[in-house]
Amino acid sequence: MTDDDSAVELLVQQLGHLFSSAVDRPARQRAEQGEWLSSVWTACEEMGVPLLLVPESAGGFDLGWSAAFEVFKLLGRHGVPLPLGETMIAAHLLARAGLEVPSGPLTFAAGSDLESVPWARDSGHVVVALDTETKLYGVSTDMVTRGANIGRDARDRVDLNDSDCLASAERSDGACARAMQGGAVLRAGQIAGAIAQACEMAIEYTNVRVQFGKPIAKFQAVQQSLATLACEAAAADVAGQMGARALDGTDDPAFEVGIAKIRAGEAAGTGASLAHQVHGAIGFTDEYSLHDLTRRLWSWRSEFGSERHWAALVGSHAAEQGAALWAAITEKAE
Repeated sequence: MTDDDSAVELLVQQLGHLFSSAVDRPARQRAEQGEWLSSVWTACEEMGVPLLLVPESAGGFDLGWSAAFEVFKLLGRHGVPLPLGETMIAAHLLARAGLEVPSGPLTFAAGSDLESVPWARDSGHVVVALDTETKLYGVSTDMVTRGANIGRDARDRVDLNDSDCLASAERSDGACARAMQGGAVLRAGQIAGAIAQACEMAIEYTNVRVQFGKPIAKFQAVQQSLATLACEAAAADVAGQMGARALDGTDDPAFEVGIAKIRAGEAAGTGASLAHQVHGAIGFTDEYSLHDLTRRLWSWRSEFGSERHWAALVGSHAAEQGAALWAAITEKAE
């Protein structure tokens, strides 16, 4: 195990303890009502989470996307209602463009569409990644029209003017594409984490719910659903890891990232359905926390590119490869 691996393992353990104790159902409810979970954010800042993807030369830790993916899974597992993943990616985009990373929460947009920016109301700055330029804007409350996705997380419209631009840098290697790919891996990680947590909840519930004198986990039909749910969680996790590794070491990671987002999206749909089927009526009650996960699964599935968006890209790439596609796939798998 390398020093970086040890550092990531320790960070994941610390974050897991923090989220388990501080991001429970009441905390998520308070966040949905507009409360900023300041103690959780401060603790994450002290651990250096926002700068995980920033090079050491720019004051970060440069642990890479594979390490970040482990954090993304934790965010999904606990339904963390904070822009931690968005801040990590926004800081990466700024550092990649040679721009200074401001302190505090950040968010980003892949392209000029600012109709549904994650957590804009809580972010002091928004990074707009265009095809040939990366821009940093200051954000104030009068620039934000509040909205939310079906997961009840903030998705806000932001009205920007040129005068709000604090810094910009031109790039020739596709800042918009990198932002889209980073966002897709973020959502894939959150999906994988949320399905894994939903699976654990389903296993626990079916072992305590008794019908006809025995736990329903003993029934073959329920066991089949639990097995399929576990498979979906594992598939989303493995696919997301592939996308993260491609971002770490591939000049053009769009093919792998696209597959990761497609597979995670499929897992989100199947996983949410199975989790609710196994739980029965209790899974739909407001008091039970399963819907905190499944609402977000359906939201994350469509953000930073739906399955259709990424399938078109993956299909185009495969068509361009032609007869060389199989060799390219097997080479990547080695």
